[in-house]
Amino acid sequence: MDLQKILCKDSVAIDDSLKDKDAVLHKIADMAVQCKGLNKYKPEELFDKLREREELLSTGIGNGIALPHCTLDDLDDFVIGILVVPSGVSFKAIDKKKVKLFIFIFAPTAKRNDHISYLARVSQILRSKDAVEEILKQTDPEKVYEIFSTRVALKEEPEQKQGIENTLFHVFVQIEDTFEDLLQIFSEIAEAHVSIIDANNPGYYLHALPLFASFWNESDKGFNKIILAVVPKKLANEVLRQVKAIMGVQKNKDGILVITNDVSYFSGSLNR
Repeated sequence: MDLQKILCKDSVAIDDSLKDKDAVLHKIADMAVQCKGLNKYKPEELFDKLREREELLSTGIGNGIALPHCTLDDLDDFVIGILVVPSGVSFKAIDKKKVKLFIFIFAPTAKRNDHISYLARVSQILRSKDAVEEILKQTDPEKVYEIFSTRVALKEEPEQKQGIENTLFHVFVQIEDTFEDLLQIFSEIAEAHVSIIDANNPGYYLHALPLFASFWNESDKGFNKIILAVVPKKLANEVLRQVKAIMGVQKNKDGILVITNDVSYFSGSLNR
């Protein structure tokens, strides 16, 4: 997976004339058809696909950023572009703030796992407040392209090779507010294979035992999920650092447990 390869230089623009969500989506569609792979589509087709996705839930992720995206059945490869609207546009973002930076992705329908990984990796790059501010202050699309490309290069990991060593993470989560943050750590790793298991607290079962009946009742299921993830060993320490950072901000230290094991055998893959 190479973000730089699929970032379309002809689909980077700055436009402060856009006043609403539909105008932004039309602009993106007009830009996208200039890119290799998308020039066989009409702008109206791409607009309809983008709007259809937005009707599910806004792709405005907050802090002035949106990641509009959609899938196309007969698209061969991904296309990514950038649109900057300096004054911002109301986009029904999760934080209700206007959106100024749009990173858009057109994806082949058949490559769902890669689609999710690209979204996660772009989201990770845009977590850098400095990077976003640097992009937004530019007046030349060429500079926007250069800055984003540089940030991408810093985040890119080499492709997974056969025989690479792996680490298996078990993360037991009983604190609901931390679950999405923990899951995103693993989702941002293109080479990771992740699965979620729904579970119950021990009290859910212990209430049925006469000795412990007074301590728990049947409603004590609570929130309990297990994240299982196979991660390249070279990334394990960084992943563990991020998990421990989330654990460290909890006032009550109970509620998250992480276990790692070296993987002696690994074959196959999982859908996301």
